[in-house]
Amino acid sequence: MRRHLLAGGLLATLVELVGAESREVIGHEINRGGHYWRLGDLDRALEVATAALARADRSLGPDDEFTLNAVNNLGLILRARKELEAAESHLQRVLDTRRRISGPDHPATLNAMSNLALAKKDQNEFDEAIRLLEAARDRLLVVCVEEHGQTLMTSSILAGVLVDHGRTAEAEPLLERTFSIAKRKLRPEHSLRLNAATSLARVYSLDGRREDAARTALEGAAGAQSLLGKRSLQAATVLDDLAAMLAMLGHHDEASELYTDIRETLRAAYGPE
Repeated sequence: MRRHLLAGGLLATLVELVGAESREVIGHEINRGGHYWRLGDLDRALEVATAALARADRSLGPDDEFTLNAVNNLGLILRARKELEAAESHLQRVLDTRRRISGPDHPATLNAMSNLALAKKDQNEFDEAIRLLEAARDRLLVVCVEEHGQTLMTSSILAGVLVDHGRTAEAEPLLERTFSIAKRKLRPEHSLRLNAATSLARVYSLDGRREDAARTALEGAAGAQSLLGKRSLQAATVLDDLAAMLAMLGHHDEASELYTDIRETLRAAYGPE
């Protein structure tokens, strides 16, 4: 299987030049764990991320930016592995530390709230997840602007949790606003814009508005091609969700074309050299 990973020789060279406990080595290992995660190799990602956090805690201390990145990285990997209690513990640590050292309104703190909310949602703690996301979005509207990328992302996540909790009437206007801004401010292939299109189409479909759902999904599909150039599992997942929505709405030709492109993307990323 092809592995788009930095060769092990780079790590050995860094250790030789600057030491195993250096920021350079720790940063490299944090990135490497994230790279395995994006490729879908969660076992290897967990191994590397766990070692990176242990090294960061030991060498840099619990409040260092690299250490917080390592904790967050490991929490997200654990969530992807469905190890939800452990994921929540790590993401709660990030939020508590961010609040203490950066303040409640710092974008990094508000991002940590969103990450923790998703771990809560995965454990069916919908009320707490929605509370965290609404609080994060309210503060982002004050410290940033509605059209800021982080505000749009948080709004989209909040809407998705509301839908999962059966509160589509609340999610629909939020998604309509998010998708409207995304169409004005983001390129057609931007993953946030594509996710917003898929989510809004889903809500329209749940409300019986199939024509609106199809129109919105097709708008997303029109910008999907450029994302296929990003040879990653995450890009393929975004497009797979969109293709599934198109198929459900009866646009089988468009869905089939997108599925074919997704398969080619995955073959390019994971196939033999």
